[in-house]
Amino acid sequence: MKITDDLLHAAVRLAGDNQDMLARIEAIVDPPRDPPSLLEAALGYAARGIPIFPLVPLQKRPLTSHGLHDATAETAQVAAWWARWPQANIGMPTGAVADVIDVDGTRGVIAIAPYLESIRARAIGIVSTPRPGGLHYYVPPAGDRRNSAGKLLESVDTRSRGGYVILPPSVTDEHGPGRRYTWLRPLVAG
Repeated sequence: MKITDDLLHAAVRLAGDNQDMLARIEAIVDPPRDPPSLLEAALGYAARGIPIFPLVPLQKRPLTSHGLHDATAETAQVAAWWARWPQANIGMPTGAVADVIDVDGTRGVIAIAPYLESIRARAIGIVSTPRPGGLHYYVPPAGDRRNSAGKLLESVDTRSRGGYVILPPSVTDEHGPGRRYTWLRPLVAG
């Protein structure tokens, strides 16, 4: 049976905050396999022309002085950052390569349900986030879009110019120990 986004969302809605159920759903949709190291992933993004910057390990805070403004796709700089901070999470500024629709859990999935078909049709990547039921829909950037900080829909935000997101295979402890960002549909950029 092919797992579709609709089936995944229905399962996530049913699972709610049940971690065991969510783990089983993720194992069906994205069977366990060794993710690339953070260095390998960071260099892979840079090689594809995606500007990135390092974040505090297990957190969302930038490690560099200017945060998202330090982002680069220069592989020498990326390699130097991850040599210095091998466990650093990977951040990507939004608004250039992609904007992101950030769906925070079951409430967000329910709020965005009427728009899901349209969003999926425009999506150039989809990430499962560490928040139970959380998803990031990567869409082509729109220069006039702003970061919404929860004003779009209940538990749904946009990240655009001036914002950033965390890229897989980054890990945070915010919603439980060692929860990983995972591509459900890899980013098609550039």
